[in-house]
Amino acid sequence: MLGSRVSERYFGYLFKEPIQGPRLRWNVLDWPGVCFTSQGVLGAAAEALIRDEHQRPAWLLDYDARDLKGTVVSQVLWGPQSQNATKKFVLDAALQWPIFFVRSDGTVGLPLREAIEGSGRTLLWAQQPAPIGRQATFHLRIKWPGYEGWQRQLQARDDTNERNPITLAKFAQHVGRFVDCFLKRCEGHPTSDAKWEIGRDGILHREVLVLGALHASIGTWQPILALTKVVM
Repeated sequence: MLGSRVSERYFGYLFKEPIQGPRLRWNVLDWPGVCFTSQGVLGAAAEALIRDEHQRPAWLLDYDARDLKGTVVSQVLWGPQSQNATKKFVLDAALQWPIFFVRSDGTVGLPLREAIEGSGRTLLWAQQPAPIGRQATFHLRIKWPGYEGWQRQLQARDDTNERNPITLAKFAQHVGRFVDCFLKRCEGHPTSDAKWEIGRDGILHREVLVLGALHASIGTWQPILALTKVVM
């Protein structure tokens, strides 16, 4: 979903070692177009969706973008600007697994409007705690091609007295509203990449799918987005 070059870099940060091809499993029964891996799953073993041929727990790692009808938005992977911060918050940090918004029919991705309004009825595991770590807040950051990057800080806990972790549905709503605000900010502004222009003569809100988010660094998540049309 991220493109081969970005995926290789990101998975290296996630696993702290090169990705192991023999431990990948594609097109598991009931999960067409999905890539699972048993690499680095020890901490997530209890929540693993499947097991590999050696009965090792396997976790959902990625989706085949070729199964989409449109184009994945080719963002640059966000990262801290200094080497010290990169080492502390990425290279030496335990990153969370990427989160994908899977619908009840098995397809991945929520239309932007559906994410904004809340997707509890159509999103699998909607009322489960979002697996975004234990911090009280987090940042969403986007690097849409042709535009300046943008960020926003959000709450990772709900408003109850217990301050429980937000649900996956709430996290999806946070991501949807963040992306919607970003698109509105960019409308009418010049872009350095015409094919990714946002606005009336380019990409419209209704053409954006929210596929999920990846843990770019400690405290930072980056939306994974696609379009309902092909951009060449």
